[in-house]
Amino acid sequence: MVIDWLAAGVDPGQAILFIQSQVIEHAELHLLLSMMTPLGWLERVPPTRPASKADRPRSVDLRFLGYPLLQSATS
Repeated sequence: MVIDWLAAGVDPGQAILFIQSQVIEHAELHLLLSMMTPLGWLERVPPTRPASKADRPRSVDLRFLGYPLLQSATS
């Protein structure tokens, strides 16, 4: 995947490339954010709202709702 990014023009001098699973702090920050963020906030995230009502009207788990938290832990 890194080769694809480099071929697409990502400059390694300006971008930080890392393997997410090897950064323990990333998983820890995601865990802390998921424990502190109210479920109502996660249900109002625009990308998750239409899919959650169409696919699973009553059963939505943290894997689906926690992705925005995972993105925020990366940045």
